[in-house]
Amino acid sequence: MWEIITYSITGLYIIFTFFVFYKKREKLTIKKMCLIAAFAAIAIVSYYFIAIPFFWGSEITFGPIAIMLAGFLLGAPSGIITGIITFLVCIPKWGIIHPAQIATEYYFCFTALGLTGLFKTDRKNVTLGVIIVSLISLTGHFLTGVIFYGQYAPDGMAVWWYSLAYNFLSDTGSILVCYLIIMALPLKTFAKIINKNKKVKIE
Repeated sequence: MWEIITYSITGLYIIFTFFVFYKKREKLTIKKMCLIAAFAAIAIVSYYFIAIPFFWGSEITFGPIAIMLAGFLLGAPSGIITGIITFLVCIPKWGIIHPAQIATEYYFCFTALGLTGLFKTDRKNVTLGVIIVSLISLTGHFLTGVIFYGQYAPDGMAVWWYSLAYNFLSDTGSILVCYLIIMALPLKTFAKIINKNKKVKIE
């Protein structure tokens, strides 16, 4: 049953991201491609080398910051692309148990962080954006944990409860740190600098 739920939700999510690309289609300029590469590089370095040991062998990482910023500052399609580049390079670090995991966990969870581009850069929307994309990403981790990592659940503990507890605790730590850092950054100023040659309304 969990496999059907996981694959169904993942399929719907992938369709949604394609819809975002269609509705928010933007020209990939040299400048934007360079910025995407820069954000992806920051995320990759963060995932590989900057981590704080946390609960149950998990880690608090700073990689989500770069992907979320790519979304907020460059738009959702660019945020999604940043997430894709990041997970493709980071796959060797975490490994794959099953090929479907590329879609159910890596694509699902990393591109979700780039959906911050669907939100404006004022404090209220930044908070809302971080919470929503984090919940989407957590959903992917949770579902993948249920169907691919159930063998790690302690004896007598339900697999779904183990996956929820593990991923919620580990993701919450990372997202809280990322949120505090993002809120401390002058996003509106960054957006104005990045888009200074474009006629855009920064709200």
